[in-house]
Amino acid sequence: MERNNLLVTIADKNYINGAKQFFSGAYFNAAWDGDYMLLTTNDVPEEELEWFRNRGIIVNKKELLFKNGIGGMNPIVAHKAYLFTPEFKRWNVIIYIDIDTIIRKSLERLKMTKKFSAVRNFYFFKIKNEIVNKEDIVKRGISNKKFNDKLEILKKNYNLTRLSFCSGAFAFNTEIIKGDFLIRELTYLFSEYGEMSRWGEQLAFNLVFSDWQKISPIYDFYFQDNKNNAGIKNERIRAVILHFTGRPKPWEKQNDFYKEWLCNFEKADYINTSYRLNAENISKKWEFFYSIYLNSRLFLFDALDFLDQKIGQMGLIIKKRLPKTYYFLKILLKKLGII
Repeated sequence: MERNNLLVTIADKNYINGAKQFFSGAYFNAAWDGDYMLLTTNDVPEEELEWFRNRGIIVNKKELLFKNGIGGMNPIVAHKAYLFTPEFKRWNVIIYIDIDTIIRKSLERLKMTKKFSAVRNFYFFKIKNEIVNKEDIVKRGISNKKFNDKLEILKKNYNLTRLSFCSGAFAFNTEIIKGDFLIRELTYLFSEYGEMSRWGEQLAFNLVFSDWQKISPIYDFYFQDNKNNAGIKNERIRAVILHFTGRPKPWEKQNDFYKEWLCNFEKADYINTSYRLNAENISKKWEFFYSIYLNSRLFLFDALDFLDQKIGQMGLIIKKRLPKTYYFLKILLKKLGII
């Protein structure tokens, strides 16, 4: 008999409402027919956890691997490493999604993953960009010597020029779990290089899962500072997962998608995982064409951002020498709705 698949998010006692909204979106919008799991900490009150158990959601409490934050983030992000231990081999495919998300459509296609799969990081293209810059070194109290020594070790042992992925949403086939090897490697990298990571656990994940498979940005379409880096108007976004990596978070009223988040949250009490809803599966054609659309928008938006960076670096003299070219590109991208 085929094993079930598992959908997981992590939350500590401060994000219980976020977890309720998450599972509501997975149940009512995605009609997820596998198992559900909240991976959490030991300090969450039992009465809070009973809400999840009563709705058929597995509650898995784990000790924090680190007391201090990793890469400037909540230490609970290291809980993701627990997913790569033998206890999770009872499932076929595991889908992990961060709690600051809204699930809109079916996750069915992610069940077909044969390896570790994720969406390319559109904010920082390569692994080397996952490492903090000089300003962050000062803020985090890292000496230049310590930073440079560790960076040289990374360069010798890893290819830092490879494309990087966002570790806020991923799927993997549990065949990649070989004993405790992966969790040991991840926790070592968290401990040794966590302070150098720009975004929490993401650097370590990119170092470990070098043979990752790129999936469509519809499965992790992310926003920073209430803006998406494809420049698409909110009402035209057709992504499966909306991911709010910056502020405001979707549970904050200032967020453009707060009403959608609240609608999911208010339905959460009616989750009944023993009764499976019928999923409206995403067609291959829809996924193919919208993936092309998103990738092209992201490419054009990145091109403009690159242009702005270069102009900023080289000074106003370029604007003076090539003003027509610069403003032509801006006008073109505005007409296309990119900016």
